[in-house]
Amino acid sequence: MARRSLLPIVVTAMQVAAAIVVLGVPHPGDVIGFLMGSVPTLGQAVAMLQALLWAVVAGSALVSLWLGLRQARLALRMRTLRQAWAGAVVVVGCCVLLAGVAHRLATPGETMTGGSVQEARQELAR
Repeated sequence: MARRSLLPIVVTAMQVAAAIVVLGVPHPGDVIGFLMGSVPTLGQAVAMLQALLWAVVAGSALVSLWLGLRQARLALRMRTLRQAWAGAVVVVGCCVLLAGVAHRLATPGETMTGGSVQEARQELAR
């Protein structure tokens, strides 16, 4: 029974570790710029999405820890609690996976906006 009580805590720790590796830490200035600015930049949008995914990871971690502590304290075997926890784990895992795929597929390097055609040709000629 003790192993079953520790399972949500172990899975939560693994999810948080995966989120640290895949998502990184969002830049708070970019998140505030996204929320307060008029036209957000790509960096601000990425930071905001990172912050949103961290909120989902944190929510799932809280639910998992709550379920683990509740299960340890009360030794419950209610099927609905296990299903709710499993659903939360799957949702967070999919979000982290999709964020990692999107991060890997994103175009590396800088994007050029607001320049002239002549400036673009000069950059390409380098």
